[in-house]
Order: sequence, then structure tokens, then C-alpha cells
Amino acid sequence: MRNLVKVILLCFAASLLRSSAVERPIFIYGLTCVQSIVHFTLMSQYKSHTDEMIQYLEEYRKDFHDHKEVFKEY
Repeated sequence: MRNLVKVILLCFAASLLRSSAVERPIFIYGLTCVQSIVHFTLMSQYKSHTDEMIQYLEEYRKDFHDHKEVFKEY
């Protein structure tokens, strides 16, 4: 799972480089969504969590939910 989320983020970043000016804002919005879920997934795998880490996890979860609408079309 850890390797999968790293590859997904790289694929999104690579596709962003080839996007047109019209597509770029949509891709950045999607990239933010994917980046948030990747960070959440990787950080949640730690064996223990501090209060600061839990705050980061909550922020990543919120960012994911705030940006996930970009994928509803697909």
C-alpha cells in the first residue's frame, strides 16, 4: 500500500506537467486531493501517534474531503 500511494502521487504530478492552461487548475485541485490521502495513509501506518501527528492526520483528512469533488465527474 505504501508503494502504491507513492506511485499514484508521482503519476499525478507527471500528468500535471503536460496539462494545458485550462486543465492545470483542475489537476492541481486533484493533486491536492491525492497528496492529502497519500500523506494520511503513510502517516497512519506509524505504530504510535502524538497529538501533533493526530492534528496532521485530521488536516489531511479534511483536505481530502474538501477536494474530492474533482473526481466525481470521472
